[in-house]
Amino acid sequence: MDILDIKQDRAAIDAGDWVDNIPGLPGVRLKVRGTAGDTAENLRDAKLRALGPDAINVDGGVKDEVVERIAREVLHEAILLDWDGIESGGKPLPYSLEAARPLCLDKNFKNFQDKITWAAAKVVRINTGKREALEKN
Repeated sequence: MDILDIKQDRAAIDAGDWVDNIPGLPGVRLKVRGTAGDTAENLRDAKLRALGPDAINVDGGVKDEVVERIAREVLHEAILLDWDGIESGGKPLPYSLEAARPLCLDKNFKNFQDKITWAAAKVVRINTGKREALEKN
């Protein structure tokens, strides 16, 4: 195994990129940071460190609903940077942090949140491994 096959360009992952051809979101592009970027990881870690005892199970682990809430908050605050092609009620919905809030935080938009996560994982994939090998695929 060549170790360069798993080396990540963390700066590129953290800078983010536009991702299109997202399954289930025809005509939509999302600008996202990668899930493995410093911004997302640092925010997630800070939120976990700030948890009180009521967020912890008796076995010492973080409660599932708390983990899910933090994941949604990280999508909103650190991963989703912009979008193109999103409409609401048939009218274009320009990106803003406020417009993104319900789409990232409301459990009823889980399908959209999953698409953001898919796009963020793609940013990690395209910035992992040897650049020459990535450019061939």
